[in-house]
Amino acid sequence: MIRSAVLARAVSAAPGTTGIATVPSGEVWLVKAAVVYNNSAGTQNVSLYAQASGTPIFAPLVIQAAAVQVPIFWNGLVVLQAGDTVNFNGGAAGVHVWLSGSKLQG
Repeated sequence: MIRSAVLARAVSAAPGTTGIATVPSGEVWLVKAAVVYNNSAGTQNVSLYAQASGTPIFAPLVIQAAAVQVPIFWNGLVVLQAGDTVNFNGGAAGVHVWLSGSKLQG
């Protein structure tokens, strides 16, 4: 049985892209769902994406304008290997992100 778990969660502190998670050595992650919630003062352009380790290759999960206090839900399946990262840009301070899925031994 594969159990689901929280893979990453963060709140943006300022505009700009930041890494919110790196897959540890020996693990493979199955990213299944994400929620972005804008708790700032205005609409923000947000982006959440997975990036292959050491390359410019990425898989966008959420790239859109986020209205104030309206959650954005993403559901799908993206496989990440050891060293791959999840990056987030909330556009301003106060934008929340929650990423869930499964952790496998890899």
